[in-house]
Amino acid sequence: MNLLDVHKELNTEAKCLAFLEHMRWPNGVRCLSCQSPKISRITAKGKLNKKRGKRSPDRELYQCNNCRKQFTETTGTVYHDTHLPLTKWFLAIALITESKKGMSANQLKRALTINYRTAWYLCHRIRKAMIEADVPKLTGIVEVDETYIGGKQKGHRRQKLNEEVAVGIRERGGDLRLIHSVDASSELLAKHIHEHVDPAWP
Repeated sequence: MNLLDVHKELNTEAKCLAFLEHMRWPNGVRCLSCQSPKISRITAKGKLNKKRGKRSPDRELYQCNNCRKQFTETTGTVYHDTHLPLTKWFLAIALITESKKGMSANQLKRALTINYRTAWYLCHRIRKAMIEADVPKLTGIVEVDETYIGGKQKGHRRQKLNEEVAVGIRERGGDLRLIHSVDASSELLAKHIHEHVDPAWP
């Protein structure tokens, strides 16, 4: 789903919640605790803010008829307890994933008309959620190399400051892993190799 599709198809909170429900439970909503399919929809009244004298909007919840656990479409997801509309979350995801050169918090701030702190939070949460879990180790012929990024300073011809080390580990004809390393010592390189390369491969 590209940016145009998100703008057309997920332009309201109701559509976003329906999309999340379908993606999480394509065969019908199940309890997150006991997996029971016996679920009821309930409406929880918004909490009253005594200082402002205002009540927050009512919330639509699922309640398990078996264990009585209450949950929503966003429970246990990157959107849990967010105060930002889901429409902007989905637009942010589309912008970040479609950007070939990456997207900064400042760019996201301007695109979504939100403050910088919120844009930074969105970038951080979305990128963290995109990290693949239980990634299989590289096998076969694996190539390793390191490079230095930054460090060029005016007036410091012999000494490079703020230099960062990036390590690349690539399976020939397969995946590439890029790692931000503290240094390029043989001990640390060996640690990175051990973490990403399958030692049992013949």
